Amino acid sequence: MNNSIQLRLKPKLEVILKETHFEVIDSSDPKNEGKFLYSSVESIEYQKEKINWLVSIASYIFGIFIENGLGNNYKDKAYLKINLENKILKIWLTNSEMDNVELLKTKLSNKIILQTPTSQNT
Repeated sequence: MNNSIQLRLKPKLEVILKETHFEVIDSSDPKNEGKFLYSSVESIEYQKEKINWLVSIASYIFGIFIENGLGNNYKDKAYLKINLENKILKIWLTNSEMDNVELLKTKLSNKIILQTPTSQNT
């Protein structure tokens, strides 16, 4: 059973969930592309876009010293980080459908749980 989740159209970012593995298609960063076993996933982290307060404050302070008083709010970009046994995928989510990112994280987590062998005491 294949289940495809489209995160972005251009450049294409898609994850295809298969029975024992998932496939990443990331046209913006081809080093993330490939097929990966669920059993090799150690963790999944979804970082939403957020303001980097340290850089933003530094920007405003610097703006005061150069006498124009201008500063900017700087944001850390959203990403999905998948830690595998032998690789780390850091997928940048610029212009992606964030609802689909949440859905992907949930579905990946469920697949990983289903693939994890349970220990039984006999």
